[in-house]
Amino acid sequence: MKHDKLMTAMTSSEHHDWATPPNFVRFLEHYFYLEFDLDAAADIFNTKAPIFFSKAENSLFQNWFGNVWLNPPYGKNQGVWIEKCILESKKLAVNEIFVLIPARTDTKMFHELIIPHASEIYFIKGRINFSRGQDNEGTALFPSMLVRFNSNKPVFPGCYYSLEVPISSRRFE
Repeated sequence: MKHDKLMTAMTSSEHHDWATPPNFVRFLEHYFYLEFDLDAAADIFNTKAPIFFSKAENSLFQNWFGNVWLNPPYGKNQGVWIEKCILESKKLAVNEIFVLIPARTDTKMFHELIIPHASEIYFIKGRINFSRGQDNEGTALFPSMLVRFNSNKPVFPGCYYSLEVPISSRRFE
């Protein structure tokens, strides 16, 4: 029964606070030789950067800066978050934006927003183990991709990579 509830929660838009595993973010910082300055969608318990915007602060109405980490709420409004990434990536205050989203390459959002504007797209091998508080943890039922927006790096359609993340970085430890 507990497993059924978890599966339902992870495949619905009911909860938008599934946290990225900290080890996954540390892996990315090491891999890309950077540190994240801003987590654009977080709370005090799951932030991946020293400064974050909470749901109450609504990141969509804030100015972003530095190296930005974003694991946006998954659901119908994901395109709005990608549009915000495109807008913010063109500002001088932003170095790079890294966005972790489901790898849904058949969507309008992927073809009309991500491909024309992303600097790079990394398809993640394996599934990420997200968590929601201490009692809810589970492997995503969908593949994920990391989308990189960088105004200093030209958009290069067709610049796709496979990112093999160590198993320990996929888990919330």
